[in-house]
Amino acid sequence: MTAVDSGTQLSGDVADYGFGPLLGRLASDRATGHLEITGSSGGTVEFCDGRISFASSPASLDRRCIAESIADIDDETWANAESTDDPLGALISQADLDAVMVGLVVEEVLLDALLDLKLAGSTHFEFTSAVVTPATISFDASPLIEQLDERAEIWREAVATLGSTSDVVRIAPNACLDRPQVVIDAVDWALLSAIDGPTTLASVISRSGQSTYRSVLGLHRLLSMGALVRVEDAGV
Repeated sequence: MTAVDSGTQLSGDVADYGFGPLLGRLASDRATGHLEITGSSGGTVEFCDGRISFASSPASLDRRCIAESIADIDDETWANAESTDDPLGALISQADLDAVMVGLVVEEVLLDALLDLKLAGSTHFEFTSAVVTPATISFDASPLIEQLDERAEIWREAVATLGSTSDVVRIAPNACLDRPQVVIDAVDWALLSAIDGPTTLASVISRSGQSTYRSVLGLHRLLSMGALVRVEDAGV
């Protein structure tokens, strides 16, 4: 694969453009380079010829974590892959990682990171063009933007039900004992592990290591199933 370049240069406040329209503009310009978002929830979106190949936010998985979520990757194997311009592509070809599985995991990581950046609100951005080798795994921006809008709406509905992030919760003394059919997933465990006695919802979200989207939906689920109770509701 040959490297491609783009002359697109753009900077400003995300709020002036809207996050989705900003991604859409870079995609329609067939931009190649890095979109840097600064602020409390800053991150990076990588473009190649208008396609999105990766995105990162403070709580999102990096490429090595993505690879290790699919297969056992030792230090030497990762070092060899990381020395290339396309680490995940190198692992697909050299370590027999399943390309379909990698694509599915990368897409979920992308959506989590992009939604974190979208929900961050008014932040500064700067797009810098660069010579980039096309990634083995990349995505058309339009479907991602549509999914972002859908997830943002789900997030808003959950937030409206969840209430203020300053509310204090704790793990229920007999959590879910009356509902043995309830299954606690990995996100639920991460959220529960972030609670040490009465804890604000904001602290749970920041400590969990999960994206904002998954944290909010997970907390809503745990409160609904009775695994968590609000301190005021528990009479503490």
